[in-house]
Amino acid sequence: MNKEVYIAKFLVFFFLLSLGPGLSAQKRIPPHLLRDTVYHKSELIYYGIVIRYKRNENVVLKGPRGQAVRFELNHVDSIGWSEKSKSKFIDELVKLDSIETVDIVYLKDGSILRGQMQEYQRGNFLRFQIGSSEIRIDDSDILRIVQEPKDPVVTLVMKRERKPKVYAFREKGFYSAVVFALLPGGGEYRSEMGLSLQAAVGHQFNRHIGLGVGVSLDGYANTDGGDTFVPLFVEGRGYLFKKKNTPYWNVGLGYGFPFRTESANQDVRRFEGGYMFHPAIGYRLGADKTINLAFDLGYKFQKAITEREFFFSGEIITRDVLYRRLCIRASVIF
Repeated sequence: MNKEVYIAKFLVFFFLLSLGPGLSAQKRIPPHLLRDTVYHKSELIYYGIVIRYKRNENVVLKGPRGQAVRFELNHVDSIGWSEKSKSKFIDELVKLDSIETVDIVYLKDGSILRGQMQEYQRGNFLRFQIGSSEIRIDDSDILRIVQEPKDPVVTLVMKRERKPKVYAFREKGFYSAVVFALLPGGGEYRSEMGLSLQAAVGHQFNRHIGLGVGVSLDGYANTDGGDTFVPLFVEGRGYLFKKKNTPYWNVGLGYGFPFRTESANQDVRRFEGGYMFHPAIGYRLGADKTINLAFDLGYKFQKAITEREFFFSGEIITRDVLYRRLCIRASVIF
């Protein structure tokens, strides 16, 4: 008779196991990286993957065989969360002000202490508890104090959260810029493309006004081949709004020194530069403290004089030219 009762109990136990994954005793299983554990108040333990969780309502667990089991939370003793599910549901599990934290003290000698602050008098001392012991630290020995969540999973989730970009653009102080530009136009039968490289350094007095100096290498296409100048210039610049992205203005004025001229079937007897003027308006992308991108559109003027003698006829032609080119620029501002 005892044997038949034992067999009946065994069959009932096996039937309960078939309803959902679980164990028959409330033996706490260490958290698993990929497996969640539901400790039921009936003393059964279910394991699987939590696929849905509603605070103070219910939890849905997907078992090893793919079946989904729903548990009302008032019937659940506790949940052993896997690292993956804890990261996924962390925003619903705890509120920020209920997260258990640890205080971290960085000392000037390189030591790092973890524990709880008991009393802190700035400029005087810090009473700090590490485990069951308490120490006193002079404020002059402290480099900095930070507070972090005690649970590393919470720390990981918080670090993964995308932090909004803040406005950190340096409105005052030293600046430098590297510029690449296109100078379209100048061909006799079709538009040719000139190129320009530029570097500038200066001082930004405030968001609206900055002054600097620069040098560039400008190539202008023309019907005779092309002329290249090296302008030295002063510039002014300013940004309209205190925003991450903002319109800006830039004006450059200087003198373009002759660098090289190209000519077919002609002997260049004279090549002189002249004044350079370049107004532009554009748009800055980003407000970072270190590097930002900007794009602008302007018009560039370059004065030049050339005197050429044709090889075959001996004719001498003097040209007094004012180059006028649309200037499309991309800048990296440091």
